[in-house]
Parts: sequence; structure tokens; C-alpha cells
Amino acid sequence: MPSYVVTGASRGIGLGLIQALSSYESNQVFAIIRDPATAPALYSLAKTNPNIHIIIGEVTKPEDMDLAAQEVAKVTSGKLDVLINNVGGGNNRDMPADYIGKPSELKAAMLESLDINLFGALYTTDSFLPLIRAGETKKIICISTGMADLDLMLKSEIPFALGYSMSKSALNAMVAKYAVQFRGEGIKLLSLSPGWVATHTGPEADMAREILLPAFQKVYPELKGQITTEESIRMQLEVIEKLTLEQSGQFLSHHGDKIWV
Repeated sequence: MPSYVVTGASRGIGLGLIQALSSYESNQVFAIIRDPATAPALYSLAKTNPNIHIIIGEVTKPEDMDLAAQEVAKVTSGKLDVLINNVGGGNNRDMPADYIGKPSELKAAMLESLDINLFGALYTTDSFLPLIRAGETKKIICISTGMADLDLMLKSEIPFALGYSMSKSALNAMVAKYAVQFRGEGIKLLSLSPGWVATHTGPEADMAREILLPAFQKVYPELKGQITTEESIRMQLEVIEKLTLEQSGQFLSHHGDKIWV
């Protein structure tokens, strides 16, 4: 019975992954969330999908992730096939010039992004590694972003999302290092960009239309807009399913290549 753990599962891409994975009755799907109050859709889904197990925990607290791994192990006899580190976030509007002459603010902002986007994945991966070692599939997926690709940054001329892009770049390096360390055990890691996905409303959606679309069109002139969460999830799961040991440690898009939108 294949088993999956997804962090950040209360909404957006995380919730979409839970929906897709739990649609197969043979899957055991574990959704890790921080606050039940933010996850009404997840709890509603779990009522009709008994293969969904909801675990409360904060990925930036290693003790929480240790307890989460223990809860999963009780159900799976100490095994896990696929871990998906999906938690991510940060300020999408900050730029280098915002912090000039403000070293304390700069440090605080960068540490906040690193805590969410890097340390959360590190703690979660370390807690679940014994279960992955005992599993059949042995896959660890870290959800990254095309905004961490240096070529895309330069060609699209996007200066903002400073902390977010930097911390996701660090996440990509983490994936590569872990891939090298654990390749001999058959453990496969991947840093996966979900694409440019329409997961926001309000000001964030306005920003996507008014600022990001023209910027991305410098690199991809044919681009018309964002993809849906459902499209992204379908393509991500195809890439995850096809992941080989030879690909372990790479940074790929939802297409399975370096096309980020």
C-alpha cells in the first residue's frame, strides 16, 4: 500500500496533492498542517476519503516533525514511500534596495525565509528519513520554484522576492547534497518547481497579471498566463512517478525539464 506524506497540505498545491493522491484507495496519504482552522477543505475531504490522515505540526519545529514521523510509522509499520516537502512562503515583493542601510531588517527577513523554505524541509526530511529508508519507493520531493533559477532571474529581470528566491535556491542545494549522500541507499531526491500556478487571489493575483506576466514573457513570449492547480498537480505527479536514481538531486520543472512556466 503506497504511502505519502505532504506538508503544507491545508490549501493550494498541498491540498491539491492530497486530493489527487487520496483518489486512489490503495494509497495511504498523510497531510501535515500547522493550524486546523486554516484547513476546512482538507477536513471535509478527509470525511469522504478514509485514506487521509491529518497530522498537526509545525515544520520549523524539529520536535513536531519527530512526532509526526512517529504517527505515520504507527500506520505504515515504520515505512514511507514518498515525502513531499511542500511548505513554503515568504515576502514576494521585497527587493535588494529595500534593505540598504537596514541590516537588522535584512537579516530578520532573510532568516524568516530560510526558516520556512529551508529549515522546515531539513527538519522534516531528517525526521522521516528512517521511514524512507524502510520504504519501497524511497523518494523525497522538495517543492521549489522557477524563481530560484539563476537564468530565469536574469532574463526576466525580476528583482523582487529576494528572500524567497534565495531560500529556495538554498533548498535546491540541500536536495543535491542529500542526493549525493544517500544515493547508495537507493534514495531519490528531487527539487521540483510546480510551474506558475494560479493559487492566489486579490493583490497577489493582480501582481501576477501586471508584473510577472510581462516579465516571464521576456523569456517565454508565447506565455498567456498561469496554469491551474489541477494542471500543475497532474504534471508534478507524472514527474515524481518517473523519477529515477540517475535524476536524483536535480532541479526540474513540472514538465520534467528546465521550462519553468
